[in-house]
Amino acid sequence: EVVLTTGQLELLWLLARNLGRVVGREQYYTEVRGIAYDGVDRSYDNRISDLRSRLAEAGLPGDCIVTVWGEGYLLRPES
Repeated sequence: EVVLTTGQLELLWLLARNLGRVVGREQYYTEVRGIAYDGVDRSYDNRISDLRSRLAEAGLPGDCIVTVWGEGYLLRPES
């Protein structure tokens, strides 16, 4: 069983809806937080890190969320 916070669940849902496609900061801030990305805030990266840890604790592979440098993150289709 995976226990997620509301924020982690919203982030996982965003990644799942865009399975195999990169989700950048702008998309995350607009779709999940309902605000424009200010170009500085790193909370998206912190939430990804927390989500990866939570999924790993549940026995899911650590590479199911892939970092695409300079673009964002994606959920691997085979996850």
